[in-house]
Amino acid sequence: MEDLVKEQAATPALRRIREHLLRVKAPIDRQIREYPTPIAGCDAQFNYLLDERRRLAHDLNHLEAIEGGAPDQLRQALKNFVTESDYADEDLLG
Repeated sequence: MEDLVKEQAATPALRRIREHLLRVKAPIDRQIREYPTPIAGCDAQFNYLLDERRRLAHDLNHLEAIEGGAPDQLRQALKNFVTESDYADEDLLG
């Protein structure tokens, strides 16, 4: 029973983190879509946007892996995640 309570307590945090990452990613995706063509291979701003999108996708994939993990380890995994992420912080844990 205690594990179920911990899982339910951590689930809103997981949802908040995912929603936050998607909110950060949306304008980056939009900027990439709207970036003027042609794009030079040495275009630093475009390359920066691509790198940001890649890092956010990595965080979202990591979050998905956490969600699929053991429920009793979810809270600690989320704490570790926000410590390592450039885009999430402990305020999202609630």
